[in-house]
Amino acid sequence: MVDEARKALEEAEALKKLPPRQEPITDSSKYTAADVRITDQKLRVCDICGAFLSVYDSDRRLADHFGGKLHLGYMQIREKLADLQEERNKKRKAHEDERRSKERSRDRDREGSRDRGESRERGRDHDRRSRDRDRHHDRDRGHDRERDRERDQSRSYDSRRNRRSRSRSSERSRDYDRHRSKERSRDRDREGSRDRGESRERGRDHDRRSRDRDRHHDRDRGHDRERDRERDQSRSYDSRRNRRSRSRSSERSRDYDRHRSKERSRDRDREGSRDRGESRERGRDHDRRSRDRDRHHDRDRGHDRERDRERDQSRSYDSRRNRRSRSRSSERSRDYDRHRLSPFDASVF
Repeated sequence: MVDEARKALEEAEALKKLPPRQEPITDSSKYTAADVRITDQKLRVCDICGAFLSVYDSDRRLADHFGGKLHLGYMQIREKLADLQEERNKKRKAHEDERRSKERSRDRDREGSRDRGESRERGRDHDRRSRDRDRHHDRDRGHDRERDRERDQSRSYDSRRNRRSRSRSSERSRDYDRHRSKERSRDRDREGSRDRGESRERGRDHDRRSRDRDRHHDRDRGHDRERDRERDQSRSYDSRRNRRSRSRSSERSRDYDRHRSKERSRDRDREGSRDRGESRERGRDHDRRSRDRDRHHDRDRGHDRERDRERDQSRSYDSRRNRRSRSRSSERSRDYDRHRLSPFDASVF
């Protein structure tokens, strides 16, 4: 290749060194119409096969060219190319439709799976809330049972205390009656010897009665003090029990309120996170759909521009062909008029 290029360069240099060729001086008046037609002919390129055609060719010569194998072969090639392009456009359109249908089906499946996930999440939240309500209900029932048990215990304690107090009072009354009966028996026994020392006995009886009264008074005061002590103990027990019950109920209410507030805060946080996740997912889907729409729109606009370009090319090709056909017909008419003229008249042109 290098040697051939070097040889071609040397030949070109040698041709450049040759002296210019002298053109013979000819008289234009000696040329005939045929000579003018051969030397001054204008060439054009066929739009189908690319062959050179003269603008002065006759209709028969042009018909021979248009009916030739080369021109017809190129015409078949162009028609086949147009058919292939149309088939390719159809396949491309079918592929685009299939891809769009697949994307729509994927979007529908994604939306269906998201809806199913949301329904499952709502079912879980409903079950969780129902379990929480059942748990609180069980806890309240447990608190109610505990209060009922304490109330029953208090009533049983009060009934036992009342029974004890009644039994003590009956025992005291029996002791007092027994003591009085003994005193009366002693008094009756003492009346037999009262005559011997009535004065002394009266003094002794008086002292004894005073001691008995003091003893009974002390005993009654002891019973009263015991009853007061028991009453105070019962009141203190009732007050402590009431305070404990109030403190328990307040603690339970505070615990319940704290638990409910925590549950509400967790539910709000869960719902907020779920709403934020859904909003982010919706934003992503919206962005994805907008990008897909923009991509499809750009692709469709590209296809439209390509179709418009092909239409414009086809129109320009048709317009050029029409202009060439009109120019060809006008040149043929001039050529025909030129043939009809005499040699002298044709040399004028």
